Amino acid sequence: MDAFTWVFSLLIPIMMVVFGLLMWKKPPKEINGIMGYRTRRSMINQQTWDFAHHHVGKNWTLWGSVLLGASVLALLFVPAAGDTILLTLTFVQLAVLIISIFPTEAALKRKFDDYGFPRE
Repeated sequence: MDAFTWVFSLLIPIMMVVFGLLMWKKPPKEINGIMGYRTRRSMINQQTWDFAHHHVGKNWTLWGSVLLGASVLALLFVPAAGDTILLTLTFVQLAVLIISIFPTEAALKRKFDDYGFPRE
C-alpha cells in the first residue's frame, strides 16, 4: 500500500481530531457564517455558539481518535486493501463525522430554548 492511500484513508480522522481540538480549546470567538460549527441553533447567541463548539469539539476529538486508531489497524491488517475496503472505510468515517452533528444539536436543544435562553 502506498503513502497516498495511507494519507487519503487517514485524512478524515486526522481532520476530526485537529478541528475538534481547535473547536474545543480555541473556538471562533465571534459568531460568523464562515468558520466554525454553524447551525441555526448554534448561531442564536454567544452562549449557544460557545456551548456548541465545546460540545462538538469534544465529540470530534474523541471519535476522530477512535476512527484514527481503527483506520490504522484496518490498513495494517488488510495490507492489500482493495478499493471496496478503502471506500467502505471512507464511508464509515464520513458517517461518523455527519452523525456527530445530532448529539450536539440534541444537547443544544436540551440546554437552550428556541430563543437561546438557558433552560436551567
